[in-house]
Amino acid sequence: MQSPSLALVTLILLSAASAAQDNAQTAPDPFASQITIVNNGKSEPAAPAMPTPRPEVRPVAPTSDQPTEKPEQAEPATQAEQASCPALKNGTVIGEMIAPISEGRCGTASPILMTGVKVGRRDIPLAMPATVTCGVATAVADWVAVLDAQAQELTDSPLASVTSGGSMVCRARIGTRSGGVSEHSFANALDVHGFILGDGRVIDVLKDWRPSDALEGQFLRFAQQAACERFNTVLGPDANAAHANHFHVDAKCRGDDCAGRYCQ
Repeated sequence: MQSPSLALVTLILLSAASAAQDNAQTAPDPFASQITIVNNGKSEPAAPAMPTPRPEVRPVAPTSDQPTEKPEQAEPATQAEQASCPALKNGTVIGEMIAPISEGRCGTASPILMTGVKVGRRDIPLAMPATVTCGVATAVADWVAVLDAQAQELTDSPLASVTSGGSMVCRARIGTRSGGVSEHSFANALDVHGFILGDGRVIDVLKDWRPSDALEGQFLRFAQQAACERFNTVLGPDANAAHANHFHVDAKCRGDDCAGRYCQ
């Protein structure tokens, strides 16, 4: 027969074992979510979950409401300025608009490549095409029309062509000590070396400026005076040695209203 104390210990151990078995049957299995039941009744680890595949992205073909063209850029203001040159539009100035010119500090936003002028029904070409602004081109056309009428009155022969020289070129002024930038740098000037009449006669600034009372000299002095009424700057043989062989005409802004004139 067991002693009372031994029996008490045995009873306690049996109770603890029974409680442990009950807890094992009722406690949740932390790995139960990773277990799957197969058809044979045996349990085995489930395959690891695979990530959901991302849908394949493919380019969408453009449709009629999905334009592929780049947005059209607005026309530069310079193009509008060029197109609005009245003398070019009405045919008084013969030439064409060209792209804006930018050469460091030189250039112009609205150049015209001028090849001649129209007087009445006749074209009077420039010997050398000139890159000039609308203002210069317009003044040249008006000037040549006046000279054509004077040539016919003075020589009985119309003006056939203008012996033009330099126009747009990036450089400093010639014949001055200031060293400023020439108006040629902005396509705002033109050099004219002489004129050819319809009968073939040549009137040359270098050769015919003097004597002033000769027919050719009279015509050249008329040409200079007419230029002074249409351009802001006119330089001829009496200005300096640099202009002994040509007239320089430009539309430089002079004075507060840009209407000042310098004629020599």
